[in-house]
Amino acid sequence: MANIKKISLLLNEEGATIYCIIRRDADNYYLDDSNGNFTISPIDKYILLTEDIIVKGNYELSESRKVWDGGSYSVYIYQQVGASPNPDDDSLVGSGIMDIVDDIEVTLASIQTEVNVNTTQLQKIKEKTDLINAGGELTWTYTLTNSATGDPIEGATIRLTSDAAGDHTLRTATTNALGVATFYFSDADAGMTVYVWRYHAGFTGTNPDTEVIS
Repeated sequence: MANIKKISLLLNEEGATIYCIIRRDADNYYLDDSNGNFTISPIDKYILLTEDIIVKGNYELSESRKVWDGGSYSVYIYQQVGASPNPDDDSLVGSGIMDIVDDIEVTLASIQTEVNVNTTQLQKIKEKTDLINAGGELTWTYTLTNSATGDPIEGATIRLTSDAAGDHTLRTATTNALGVATFYFSDADAGMTVYVWRYHAGFTGTNPDTEVIS
């Protein structure tokens, strides 16, 4: 069953005729309103938006007839002025890009979160692989808290460098709900001095912090 893909437009006008054209950017196919498929030559590529019965001026479209392939979709919204849709004469009143993953529209924030999670996991895998090759494992943690309240700071980026200038990065990690970032080193790294750089809106201290791996 296909998921609902929703398009909406707020317009300072009631009772308008609003329609949109939806293009799949991967192949420039258009949504055919006659059957919900994407095709190079749609029978009807003008999809009508319906005004909300309570919130006047709010025009919406919920499309769930077919599963959409993953990728970007360009949406162009027009206000019809004549008897039938005509993009050459009608006013373009809105446009945007819908990013679809698994038939669900995703936002930039969710995409970035997924990228950050994947990057963190890959970094941890690499670090542990390096440790296996080096013949030993040392787990070292760093805790970041709010200096005023003592509360842990979650989601901060912690970067370790070998120099006080911050030019040579050794490890990076993200703090968990307890404000803890975990790093993996070889046993041979015990006693090494590292410089800790903290990045988060809730952190007001001075970078870097000097620590010793133990």
